[in-house]
Amino acid sequence: MKKLFWIVLSCTFIFLPNSGLFASGTITGKVLDIDGNVLSGVNIRIKGTDLGTVSRTDGKFFLSGSLSGTQTLIISHILFITEEVSVNVKDDSTIDIIIKFTQERSFYLSEVVVTATKFNTEPEKVPQTITLIPGEEVEKGHFYNVGEMLDYVPGVRIVRSGTVGASIGVSIRSLYGSKSLILIDGKPLNDAWEGGVNWNTVPTAMVERIEVVRGPSSALYGSQATGGVINVFTKSPLPGFHGWVSAGYEMNGSRKISDADADGYGRAGINASNFQLNGSYKSDNTSHLVSFGLRNSDQSFPSPYKNKWNNYDIKYKLNHLFSEKMTSNLNIDIHNDNWRNEAEDIPAEDNNNFFAADFFTKYQGKPGIFSGRIYMNYTNNTNKVISTDLKTGSKSYRLGLITDYTLPFTARNASLKLGLDSYLDYADVNYEKAVVDMTYLGVSTINIYDKKTGQIDQEQADTFSGTYGSNAQEYNLNNAALFAQYNQNITNRLNIVIGGRFDIHSEFGSIFNPKAGITFEVFDIHNFTTNLKLNYGAGFRAPTMRALFSKSLGGYGDPNLSPEKTNNFDIGIFERFGNFGFLELTYFKMDVEDLLINDKQGSTGEGYWVFIPDNQSGIDTLSFRQRKNLGDYSPSGWELGFKIKPHRQITLTGAYSYLDPGDFTFQTSKNRYNISINAYQPAGKNKFEAEILYNYTGDGYYFDFKRNPFDSYAVTDGRIAFDFQNLFRISLHGKNLTDKKYRLSYNAWQPGRTFVIRIDTRF
Repeated sequence: MKKLFWIVLSCTFIFLPNSGLFASGTITGKVLDIDGNVLSGVNIRIKGTDLGTVSRTDGKFFLSGSLSGTQTLIISHILFITEEVSVNVKDDSTIDIIIKFTQERSFYLSEVVVTATKFNTEPEKVPQTITLIPGEEVEKGHFYNVGEMLDYVPGVRIVRSGTVGASIGVSIRSLYGSKSLILIDGKPLNDAWEGGVNWNTVPTAMVERIEVVRGPSSALYGSQATGGVINVFTKSPLPGFHGWVSAGYEMNGSRKISDADADGYGRAGINASNFQLNGSYKSDNTSHLVSFGLRNSDQSFPSPYKNKWNNYDIKYKLNHLFSEKMTSNLNIDIHNDNWRNEAEDIPAEDNNNFFAADFFTKYQGKPGIFSGRIYMNYTNNTNKVISTDLKTGSKSYRLGLITDYTLPFTARNASLKLGLDSYLDYADVNYEKAVVDMTYLGVSTINIYDKKTGQIDQEQADTFSGTYGSNAQEYNLNNAALFAQYNQNITNRLNIVIGGRFDIHSEFGSIFNPKAGITFEVFDIHNFTTNLKLNYGAGFRAPTMRALFSKSLGGYGDPNLSPEKTNNFDIGIFERFGNFGFLELTYFKMDVEDLLINDKQGSTGEGYWVFIPDNQSGIDTLSFRQRKNLGDYSPSGWELGFKIKPHRQITLTGAYSYLDPGDFTFQTSKNRYNISINAYQPAGKNKFEAEILYNYTGDGYYFDFKRNPFDSYAVTDGRIAFDFQNLFRISLHGKNLTDKKYRLSYNAWQPGRTFVIRIDTRF
């Protein structure tokens, strides 16, 4: 009874300060980095309590309600070693202090990644190969969307179909297109009809960090993750009101490539602009973030025609803390892209509208953590041929539900995650004029006109007969899956991950994909560590609705397609050099069964051709691409990534990829590497910064299996910037400084030399 009395009495005294019986004081101040510059996003907490705050963009913080007497402040930031500062707080008074960090933290030592295992884990403890791109790198570079900057990640290739604003394809370990899952804060972004992503819907201005997982991840994420997973995490508001404005203008600085020197048309001159406005507010329990972006470009060709691109996006992000155990997020995204391409072989106007909404909640109870997400993606695409006003359009929806429950086993130093992932895809497709029926005629002789030489060549090709007609159809697919993953630290050095996912697909039945991996710390000497990684993962890619049912000649569908199945094995080492950086080297071997492609070669290498009766022209002879299962494919290769900091003001970053594609060579090159040098020089509270980046792509091939190779090329970019007290920044970017002439697709020369001037300000 006496013990109970003292407990009640103690609890009473704990709560007395809030009732005013005990006086309290206020702590204010400013946080500086080791160079004396103001530092935002610093966590300040009173030791032994839950009382804390975060520094603002001007480095200042305000902490009220502190008990009087000597208090210890814990000061932590991702880039610096945590500091503890003692202060003497007096009753009903305010103490103002300046806190300065004294030591930088080891590279990424405090960073964690979540995409590969859905657990917060340091990169060296993840069996799969993963690359982390911090928000600072995203923000300083001038990229119109996230896809553009992925070209510097080991094992990842970006394929442009043109210049600024043109569509971008992502290839991870040579698995191209819709075979990689794209996430925004954990929410799937891939389009329900096409399976891919319009990267213009992922602007860089909202990005906090990017995680790129290479290799099949179907054991956690299902059909769309055979190549890997790219997870984009968006920014979170700081306490109070904050704003950020960025404006950039890109201008042409390259020599022209005439139509006579190009297949189709020459290289475009670029004029483009990029504007972004972010505003946020955060109180104790609720935060709001609103972002607006506007981008456009004019592309002038040696011919009298132009291509134009206009894009805008609006994002709203709400977070509310209901209690210490429960938090919820609401995200809304609105995007529009419009391309008017007058310089194409068939001048057309394309319009893309995208809307996405998701609601996420997490509850931390006893003994585990529950999380759930409901989301919806809507895409409306229309294409209009300018000369005839003929339209093709598709509207598609994805409704999805993802839930999981994490159960910790503290005694075993382990955890188990169980989850459900289900979605429904729906598409409404309308063709005003399409080839509605095709019949295979066999291999026949056709006349092919060469636009560059003006000659007509006779070739043997796969031929079809067809008829014109309108086509309007509705399609739907659905998938439901259960997944599980078990993590355990067997010892301080050895960690295992085992998991699997069982999917039931409406078109292709059930399939199970397992995964297993281990990490082992070979040695640790004064924060110089070596970790060995071993990983196995299986994947499958169900054909998309477009691959099954499309009537487009850009990729004619086949309802008899089979799913693509993948098995992948990785072995690698992750070397951390204390405070100097890290290096990761990986060898992978992949076996793919029933590889899905959009084929343009046919059985003879001269493609597919269809003969269509037409009342006006007699017979139309048109080429087209055919969706098909090509066969088995076994690529292998090496991937190297590193970030080294020989001096606290100098950073070296690099990547090398070697790919052996075997017999298949579509949009691949065996050797690719890049290296960048970044340096800055403090000037009081200001900072000068410079960076040079060299990106090399070796000899390779288009999508046509060694028939049309492209030559190796190297592109050099540069950047200089001046930062005024972390509030105002002006930068000059030079892209393709040597004005290298190179091409990655038949009728699209890649951008020449351009210059960008950009201004950023915070308030």
